[in-house]
Amino acid sequence: MVVNSVDSLYYYILPFLDDSKMYTRKAIDFKLWRVALLLHKLGYYYLPEGRQLITDISNTINKKRYSTTDNVLNDVVSIDDIFKRSAEIFYKNPPFDINLGKSHVELAQSFNKIKRGLYPAIVYIYKNNKLVKGSPFTTYSSAHKALGLNSSSNTCNRYIDTNKLYKNEYLITSRPLGESPEK
Repeated sequence: MVVNSVDSLYYYILPFLDDSKMYTRKAIDFKLWRVALLLHKLGYYYLPEGRQLITDISNTINKKRYSTTDNVLNDVVSIDDIFKRSAEIFYKNPPFDINLGKSHVELAQSFNKIKRGLYPAIVYIYKNNKLVKGSPFTTYSSAHKALGLNSSSNTCNRYIDTNKLYKNEYLITSRPLGESPEK
C-alpha cells in the first residue's frame, strides 16, 4: 500500500497506528516516522531546520539504523539527538494552522507564496564543492535550466538543503557551503 497524501496519513493512518501496540525495534521507527509526519503536517518541513531533521530521520530509520556497513553507521544521527531537536522545533509556533480546514497542499501553497514574497529564492548549486557557472541563482527555474532541466521542474525544490546529491554530483542548497541554517 502506498499513501502519499499527508492529510490521509495524518487523519487516518496515524490514529490507527497510534492505537496499536508495538514491542519490537519497529516501535522506535514508528516514533521517528510519526515525528517526520508531524513535521510535514504542521509545516516545519518548509523551514531549514525541519527539512534537515527529516533528512536525518530518513537516514536513521529502518534498515539504515541496523546496518553494519561503515558508510551507513557514520551517517546515522543519534536517535536521542533527533528527539531532542524535534522537541525544540515543535516548541516554536507551527508554520501551518491546521485548524483552518485547508488541505496540506493548500497550506503549503499559501506558505510558499508568503515565503517567496519575504525571502526570494536563492539557489546555490555545487559540483565537487565548487559553485557551478551562474550560481547562485535567484529563481528555481534558472537553477533548473543550469542543470539542463525544464524550467518548470521541481528537482531543486526536492533536493535543496537535504544534503543529497542530484545525479550523484550536484549539491543544491539555499545558502553557501559552511553557513548554518537560520535559527
